[in-house]
Amino acid sequence: MDVGLSTQQEGPESPTIGTTLSAQQFYQYDPLLVLLKNKWRLNNLWIIAGAIVTPGIVFSFWWFWVEYVVGSKVQIWIPADTVSALLQTFVIFPLLK
Repeated sequence: MDVGLSTQQEGPESPTIGTTLSAQQFYQYDPLLVLLKNKWRLNNLWIIAGAIVTPGIVFSFWWFWVEYVVGSKVQIWIPADTVSALLQTFVIFPLLK
């Protein structure tokens, strides 16, 4: 049984079918992506690497500050928090989709 759905509509209020949008049209109102992609002409790989490395550097400085400057008597992050964050990231959040 072959059922075909017609996507063509007649009349002046019908949407334009077959129009392709460029990637720039999707991020034209995002100032950060406009800066990175249009002004600096960065490749997607560099943008992704920056999004991964920057929080890693911030976390490393935060860890260094808490561990060595404040002292080890203050324990803000415990191993149970790490397990909880990993479970949320890889199990719970994908299941919400």
